Amino acid sequence: MKTPLLKILIGLLLLSFVGIKYHPEFNEPDFFIKHKPSLKMEYRSPLAETDSDISLLSKQDQAEELAYREFVGTYMNYDLFDDIAPLIIALIMYCFSTGILQIAIKRRRRKPNNLKRKITSYLGNLMLFFVLYAFYWNVYSNGVVLIVTYAVASLSFQYVLFKWNRKKKKKKPTHNDYGLRKNYN
Repeated sequence: MKTPLLKILIGLLLLSFVGIKYHPEFNEPDFFIKHKPSLKMEYRSPLAETDSDISLLSKQDQAEELAYREFVGTYMNYDLFDDIAPLIIALIMYCFSTGILQIAIKRRRRKPNNLKRKITSYLGNLMLFFVLYAFYWNVYSNGVVLIVTYAVASLSFQYVLFKWNRKKKKKKPTHNDYGLRKNYN
């Protein structure tokens, strides 16, 4: 029971370091890595490309602009570290979905998970993310909606993969010395 909860907590911790920034001029979404954890996911610049002063904005818009400047910086800033954000998001969803499935589907015997199954599961999550992100990019939907949709899709993918691996590992019938099948039922 400790391992699934640990996976979910690691996923929550990593999620607090990922954000969605919107380009001030074109309003295009992009994922980025925050320099410190924060529960805020989406960052927009109310000032955008204007030359006006921040004091002319309302209190809420001032807070939004200050958060944008703190976490994103100017729109001209580009960090190569932000390119690995999709890899981290896929890791987050892998941790969430496997942790939730391990809690929901209680196994009686604990079998060690092999590395091949974990890598396959992670790469499947990564491909699923890129498909959903391509759709999200064209629709310009809310970023939180993308994360929730991705979480549900990842959980479904992990469940199908879990069931497929379970069916694959059924024992083959054994034969006795005379070539007849033994019935162990």
